[in-house]
Amino acid sequence: MRKFILLLISLTLFLYGKTQNRLYLFANYSGNQIELKWFLKNYESNYIFKIYRAKKGEKPKLIATIKPSSLSQLKRAGYDKDYIFMIYPFKDAKDINQQISILKIQPKVSVFRILRAIQENSFAKNLGHYFIDKMIKKNSLYLYKIVAYKNGKKAIIRMIIVSTKKFPKESDIMWAMAKSIPQGIAISWDTKDDFAFYNIYRKLKDEKNFKKLNKLPLYISKSFAQKAKYLYVDKNIKESQFASYYIKKLNMFSKEGKPSKIIKIKYSIKKSVPRVKQFFLTTTKNGVILRWRKVKNALGYNIYKSPTYTGRYYKINKKPLKKEFFLDKYYKPSKSSYYFVTALNLKGESKPSIIMMAFSKDITPPKKPTGLKAKTAPGEVKLSWKQNKEKDLAGYRVYVSMNMDKKEWSLVNKKLIRTNRFIHKRAKTLSRFPYYYRVSAVDTTLNESLPSKIIKVKLPDVTPPKQPVLKGYKTYAKKIILQWTQVITYDFDHYNIYRKVGKKWKKLNKKPLLKSYFEDRNAKTGKNIYTITAVDTSKNESKIKKVYSVIMTDKIPPKIENFAVKKVKKGILVSFDCKDKDYNGFEVYRSSGDILHYFNASNFIKNKKSFLDKNIAKKAHYFYMIVAYDKNANATKSKVIDIKLKGKKK
Repeated sequence: MRKFILLLISLTLFLYGKTQNRLYLFANYSGNQIELKWFLKNYESNYIFKIYRAKKGEKPKLIATIKPSSLSQLKRAGYDKDYIFMIYPFKDAKDINQQISILKIQPKVSVFRILRAIQENSFAKNLGHYFIDKMIKKNSLYLYKIVAYKNGKKAIIRMIIVSTKKFPKESDIMWAMAKSIPQGIAISWDTKDDFAFYNIYRKLKDEKNFKKLNKLPLYISKSFAQKAKYLYVDKNIKESQFASYYIKKLNMFSKEGKPSKIIKIKYSIKKSVPRVKQFFLTTTKNGVILRWRKVKNALGYNIYKSPTYTGRYYKINKKPLKKEFFLDKYYKPSKSSYYFVTALNLKGESKPSIIMMAFSKDITPPKKPTGLKAKTAPGEVKLSWKQNKEKDLAGYRVYVSMNMDKKEWSLVNKKLIRTNRFIHKRAKTLSRFPYYYRVSAVDTTLNESLPSKIIKVKLPDVTPPKQPVLKGYKTYAKKIILQWTQVITYDFDHYNIYRKVGKKWKKLNKKPLLKSYFEDRNAKTGKNIYTITAVDTSKNESKIKKVYSVIMTDKIPPKIENFAVKKVKKGILVSFDCKDKDYNGFEVYRSSGDILHYFNASNFIKNKKSFLDKNIAKKAHYFYMIVAYDKNANATKSKVIDIKLKGKKK
């Protein structure tokens, strides 16, 4: 419940952080029809909406008038009181005081209305915010204009362009991941929108089909997704069960997009007990002294002993040892003994440490190796050192650490190295931090020398950053602004942006881009294909996997020149010049009197540039203004020219 309230608050802040009187308009093409859905920040329900439609080059025509279902219609349909209250919150208010009390919960009611309208097309229809247009053709471009009327006056106008061409669909979810936590399997995925809805699907190992886990669509805000560790937890999963998941995003019309990639995981929260990594042995006259490094969260330790390396080991301590020390007084100097130590905690007993041998005739370790050097290649550390000259030398051990000042060193080789060379293969991605290496020599009685000098090694960086993902774009009259997601990596240096010219990519930025947006001032009208890359400090550039197509439409309004109004024999002649190639036509507006209220003196006049107004009075003072349009519905208003008449009415 707390999580839902936080999500509701975040959506409330998004909706009410800007202008209250605003209309959001969405469209969806589903093959044989276009759906329109809109919602208002305004709380009132007494709006009437008129919908206009136009194909490219046509004048918008009224195709529908939409208003909310009446109270009587809702009651006849059998809706409950809560449903009716969401559409008509003032219906039971008897006076202004009750209306004011209802207004106090306005943001909460408005948000619930919007959430429900997004999830339910039927609710949006009853609210008067939904329309289906089936009178369309494929492979066309339509302009829809919605005009909201309040008390018979225009209040808001919103337009949207919809294409009925079919484009290949891709999943809206770029990545998804899952991991085991004590509560279940935690699932996370990328979110791009300020608010969105999702469905989670799961299939267990023995099931044939995927099943939806959530009853209602999951509402995830972008701000919540950025802060949360994970977005959904599947609690109905058992230990060691195998499960597959995918996520689908819902659009504003409750229709699912393509699924994300399938995530496969085995649920397991069992963790092994850490083993003792450093184990030391010293032979003395009084016995064998055993020491080891402390294991984090260990509750005790056990010591095991055997007369042979591969023989049967038995525990020599009666109770778990609390300290990292043990003296074996029953050691026989004339025979070899082999030891290992294990750590204990609430989860059980760890695996054995390395095996150490005690032998009374040879307790002198070899000299420490010298001349340790390193060469690096992608994913490889090539170590070499001077060969030890001891006759009983058995081999060498190589240790690695991420901090030379700490005492935690990890043994690299499980078996002794017989030569004075060793190649430590690492992942190519481990190039961020330096690593420290040292070598020790071991003789045939497993006496280990002091460590060699420590050398610092850093792998070459050959891993390019991930390719940035286009977040959004805006088209203007003469430019396109692109914005993409930031690449978060420790060695990020800059971005590059490319536009396709023919079959080749042309880099648009002359200097390295440090911000995640770019203005292309040389974009052409029509389709522009872009791709974005990230470059790290080692000059590794991300591979091109994603390209983006941006269509720039003409947004430059026509230019009116030589606008003139003059009295002629048959009336008043209105004329002008327009040299725009895509000029389409104009309308004439006229006013008279002290209050300049303009009305249409003409219908839309296509392609022409003059108009003769014959409907004039004998003595009058007229004011003329024209509006010129191009073929993309861009409009320009002229200045106002007035003229006084003294002649007879024609």
